[in-house]
Amino acid sequence: LIAQRVGVQISHDGPAQKYRNPEDILDDPEKCRLIRRLMTAAGQLGDADGSSDDALSFGFGFGTVLTRWNYSLAAVRRHIEDKLGVPPGSISSNTEEILLPYDDDALACTPQGEADHRAALHTLFAEAANGLTVPGCNSVRGKIEDFLDSLGKKRPLAALGQKCGMDREDTIAVNLMGEVTTCHNVSADDPHHNLGNVRDLAAVRLDTAHHHQTRDECRSCPVVQLCKGSCMFLEGKYWQAACDVSFTYNTAMLAAALYYLTGRTLTRIDALDGAFIRRPGTVSAEVIRLAHTDQAEAVNA
Repeated sequence: LIAQRVGVQISHDGPAQKYRNPEDILDDPEKCRLIRRLMTAAGQLGDADGSSDDALSFGFGFGTVLTRWNYSLAAVRRHIEDKLGVPPGSISSNTEEILLPYDDDALACTPQGEADHRAALHTLFAEAANGLTVPGCNSVRGKIEDFLDSLGKKRPLAALGQKCGMDREDTIAVNLMGEVTTCHNVSADDPHHNLGNVRDLAAVRLDTAHHHQTRDECRSCPVVQLCKGSCMFLEGKYWQAACDVSFTYNTAMLAAALYYLTGRTLTRIDALDGAFIRRPGTVSAEVIRLAHTDQAEAVNA
């Protein structure tokens, strides 16, 4: 892997990993040794095995999905670094945000009520605003930077691509048999998501997805510039739940971005007169609940 410059990302959910798999690879000393070797080659521990150019050309990191058992990206980082026995701040990490419910099993892993959503929102905001995930988590840093860049460039919704990038004309998901699918998260064995074969690429049509510009929720969402439409192929109850968890995660990111800009804390988002937030009847959304002594630092949007 190192010699061929094959980038590696290990999926690990930190303290919530046990809910995915009872066997944690970080409990295996030999696997930990190999991971530390990969980290060294990537320039994350001491000197790389080769030159600095070698370290820059080999990428290694961890990817995390948040579930109702843990909303703390900082806790994931601490868990992994403690298990590996490496210094704090050593690992490169990314997150796919809160798990999107592709089926009933995944739905059971998402926030289960208002209290869960609020815990997730507050945890994610506090860690980002207090420097625990910025710059520590590449995904969080990148999302906030992209949002601030969108403000500077006044990026319109019409120019906003889908989160996954699968709406791009130059992007398709293909398996080793040449079968084209809606995205890499689905199987060509599912006839609904099998779009054809690269041998007849002209016949391939992406007609199994909903772009964010066609979603009612997205067109009236204050965080669509951060969320970018969540998952474009989910429908029904799975889409409703995915929209909810994406709204929670990205509202926390919006609050963190505004905190960096203003030093103030976003407490509420109000819809414009006659409008609504995501769904008819919702004219405001509570964001961060402040202690009484912090009220003077609040800002509404």
